[in-house]
Amino acid sequence: MVHCNPDIITTSAQLWQSLRAVHETRGHSAVTAAKRTFYGMCADNDTNIPEHIAKMRRKYNKLSQMGCKISDEEYKSVLIMSLPSTWDYFIASYQGTHTSPEKGKQGITSQELTSILIDEYNCRVSQTIVPAMSQSLYHAQSGSQPKKRKAVDDSSSQANKGRKKKCAICGKVNHPTDKCRFKGKPKCGKCGYFGHKTEDCWGDNLPKKNGGKGKGKEQKEHAKIAEADEDAEMSYVAEANVSDASMNEDTVSFYSWYADSVTTSHLTNIQSAFLDYKSIKPLPIYGIGKSSIWAYGRGTVEAISFRKGKPKAFQLKETLYTPDVTDNLLSIGRIDEAGGKIIFGNKKVVIYDSKRNMVVDGNLSSNRLYPLNVYHQTVAEESSNMTTMARKGTWTNWHRKFGHVSISGLQKLLAKDLVDGFDVDIDSAIEDCVACKEAKQSHTSFPQISESRSSYPGELTHTDVWGPASTTSWTGMRYNITFIDDCSRHCMCAQMKEKSEASVKLRQYLAFIEKQFGYIAKRIRLDKGGEYLSTEFRNWCADKGIVLETTAPHSPSQNGVAERFNRTLVELFRAMLLAHNLPKSLWPEAMNHAAYI
Repeated sequence: MVHCNPDIITTSAQLWQSLRAVHETRGHSAVTAAKRTFYGMCADNDTNIPEHIAKMRRKYNKLSQMGCKISDEEYKSVLIMSLPSTWDYFIASYQGTHTSPEKGKQGITSQELTSILIDEYNCRVSQTIVPAMSQSLYHAQSGSQPKKRKAVDDSSSQANKGRKKKCAICGKVNHPTDKCRFKGKPKCGKCGYFGHKTEDCWGDNLPKKNGGKGKGKEQKEHAKIAEADEDAEMSYVAEANVSDASMNEDTVSFYSWYADSVTTSHLTNIQSAFLDYKSIKPLPIYGIGKSSIWAYGRGTVEAISFRKGKPKAFQLKETLYTPDVTDNLLSIGRIDEAGGKIIFGNKKVVIYDSKRNMVVDGNLSSNRLYPLNVYHQTVAEESSNMTTMARKGTWTNWHRKFGHVSISGLQKLLAKDLVDGFDVDIDSAIEDCVACKEAKQSHTSFPQISESRSSYPGELTHTDVWGPASTTSWTGMRYNITFIDDCSRHCMCAQMKEKSEASVKLRQYLAFIEKQFGYIAKRIRLDKGGEYLSTEFRNWCADKGIVLETTAPHSPSQNGVAERFNRTLVELFRAMLLAHNLPKSLWPEAMNHAAYI
């Protein structure tokens, strides 16, 4: 060890510190240079993504060794920013569903993001010859011949697959950029073809090819599945083109849809995705989880998929709105019933419409589900990161956004212009909110004065038990039971050692008023305490013809006469004991005196 002085270094820890000081670069300038390299890493379209991620991980570990700690969230952000622009829509999808905590869930880790990116890269590499294969399949089905300019020699495509760079002009891989035949020619921003400018594009009046037998604009617009009656009880898929100019990263938001062969209807938990939403009577749906969920509306949902970088909008008709469902489910049975075609294989699902036009696809996930690459369109505001619907919000939507405040409160906010951006459709229907009914319900207050009163003594007796007392009396009493006559409001009380003595004390009271005053009890009002409702006492009341009027659970106000009188007696005996500085064990005597006066 040429760098170690044996006279100074005597322990292994000192030896390790000495070696670190010699061989490990920890200077400020070295850390700055390493951070500049790490944050400046950027991948091109033809970069091997797994190698790029491994290189970034090595830089990240080196910074950690140099004492520069970078959080996992920051590492994920740097990794995402280093990817080429062709990955933007894929990254936006996973940022919208996985990296934002929702309902207590945590975002994905950098290791999980790395696995997702590598799987996507492998999928893209394996699909490099898919366009040529799908073109051949299309011509085999339609019977027409492929164009010569789209034919690629099999031997050359196999030799060049994954090796040649794409042409920067047309995006093909069978020729370099400097030899592209479209070099120097203008490209239309409307139809995407070369040879004419955007202002010279024929637009919707494109001529038909091959004497009107080709796939022109007019024929594409009629390639829809939704041709049956809209009132029919089935869901349809309809494909239509969406203008490229109206779509960008700020106007689409990813939301998860899963291809499901079990569900019999399309289900979604996003009401804003509906084009024509209609409320329905709550409809139970079974088979999802341990209990049923409820559907509160139905209508047509519009979603967007991207095919070769271009957005395609499709519609799912008769979709049920189920806010409690975890993920949006696309019914395979509905698609097949409507004439569509679904192909599973090679860890992928592809859905076609009745004209065999590809609508949407998805790859097999790690939990053996088929998530679909689906987006829905939103409108982005320049001054906020929030997205809102393009159309005005209904009263129901704003009611939910404001935390289920009352509709009258929303109307006051609108009338006094107290909230900026409060754009509501004042003519929209005001729907009943099920959540508000469940959360805000309360029972009607009990009247302060009884609406009925017994006409003669003994007809109705109120009774209640108080205790246990904090201090046991000198005779061992811990409970007090009161008896109040409803007609005269005459009160008597008795003390007990246990609550189980209540039925005995009650029978003694009823016998007392019958023998001494000639009053026969007819009704007794009491709570549902176990001290009263023993089988023996119930049978005794039935033999005597006495009716027991029990209160509802957790409703002591229904026995308000006895409850309030108990409180009065307790307040009086406490005051008497405190005034004369008497021991608390004399509370039975004080309570009997309070009842007497």
